Amino acid sequence: MLKQYVKGGKKMAAFFKKAQQAARQPIKITVGFHDPSISATAVLLEFGHAATNLPERPAFRVGLEHIKAEAGRRWADLLQRAHKRKEAWPSRSEVGQLGIWARDTVRQAYFNFHGASLSERQKARKEGTPYVDEQLIGAEGPKLVGHIHAYINGQQVGE
Repeated sequence: MLKQYVKGGKKMAAFFKKAQQAARQPIKITVGFHDPSISATAVLLEFGHAATNLPERPAFRVGLEHIKAEAGRRWADLLQRAHKRKEAWPSRSEVGQLGIWARDTVRQAYFNFHGASLSERQKARKEGTPYVDEQLIGAEGPKLVGHIHAYINGQQVGE
């Protein structure tokens, strides 16, 4: 399939060498709370805490499931567009957009979250204190959303 784009010995060899180098360096997208203090709060909210009767609120995992279901198709589309332009690899900005999409998918999962709310006892105990539950599900809505970042091969993309 790639041979149709390049003719000639040296050009073709250079093209395939570049494609092989790109293939050896797979894109690694990480999405999450990269601040350790925020990460601890996010983990407590995601998995709950039996000792404090904090219920499980799996918004992050819901976002990851959406990414898993869609990411392969999106990556294939980027590769196909690159091949149509006769390039071996998607552009840096296209790959960056993939990372931003992944981050925004997780953020949207928090906005869409409808799970266990605070009990009346928890609400009374936490009123006026910006602690675990209020950071995610408080009167003002999700507050951890701004702390979700996406990195591609260690470099932050988006905001």
